[in-house]
Amino acid sequence: MLGLKISQAGLRTSEMALEKSQAGFRTSGMALEVSQAGFRTSAMALGRYQAWFRTSGMALEVSQAGFRTSAMALEVSQVGFRTSEMALGISQAGFRTSSMALEVSQAGFRTSGMALERFQAWFRTSGMALEKSQAGFRTSKLGFQIHGFSDRDYPDQRFFSLLNFIYF
Repeated sequence: MLGLKISQAGLRTSEMALEKSQAGFRTSGMALEVSQAGFRTSAMALGRYQAWFRTSGMALEVSQAGFRTSAMALEVSQVGFRTSEMALGISQAGFRTSSMALEVSQAGFRTSGMALERFQAWFRTSGMALEKSQAGFRTSKLGFQIHGFSDRDYPDQRFFSLLNFIYF
C-alpha cells in the first residue's frame, strides 16, 4: 500500500512535469507560428523581388539593344574621328608654323626685355641722383634757415641772429 502511494505520488510528479513540458511545447508552438508568419511575409517579399528582377532583366535586354545601336553609332563616329584626325594633322602643321612665329616674337621680346632692364637700371641711377639732389636741397634749406634770418636787412646783426636761432 505504501509502495502504491509512493508510486502514485511519483506518477503525479511526472504528470506535473509532463504538463510543464506541454506548456513549454505550446509556447514553442506559438513561437513557431510567429516565425512561420514571418517566413510567409519574407516569401511574399521574395516574390516581389523576383518580379522586380524579371522586370530589370527586360530592362537589361532593352539596354543591350540600345548598346548595339550605340555601337553602330560609335563606328560611325570613329569614321568621323579619322576624318577629324586628318584635319587635326593639318591644323597641327599650321600650329608648328605659328609656333615658329611665336619663337621669333619671343626672341624679339627677350631683346626688348634686355632694353627694359637697361632702362630700369638707368632709372635707378637717376633715382639715386634725384635722392642726392633732394638731400642737397634739404642741406641748402637748412643753411638758408640758419643764415637767412635778416642778413640782407641788418648785415651787422648776423651774429645775434645766429644766437637767436640757437637759443630760441
